[in-house]
Amino acid sequence: MQERYAFLGDVRGAGLLIGLDLVRDRATKEPLEREVTERIFTEALRRGLLIMGYFPRVRINPPLTITAEQADTGLAILDEVFATVAREVHAT
Repeated sequence: MQERYAFLGDVRGAGLLIGLDLVRDRATKEPLEREVTERIFTEALRRGLLIMGYFPRVRINPPLTITAEQADTGLAILDEVFATVAREVHAT
């Protein structure tokens, strides 16, 4: 996803705990506007995915009992949300 969405800056983690930095510019690491990061959180929640938003960062912290199917569903929702937000950001 980092290759598809310019606002995804640093992606890091260990095991199932993943952190994403949301940026306006990867080179300067300028944070993405709070309104946009709140939209990502709200859209994910509306679709049934609870992510931890620490504007302008997102933390993905699934339970250790998550199944591969649940993980795939969560990633698909996140991809859908990012695509929606990317279209809106480019439209403005």
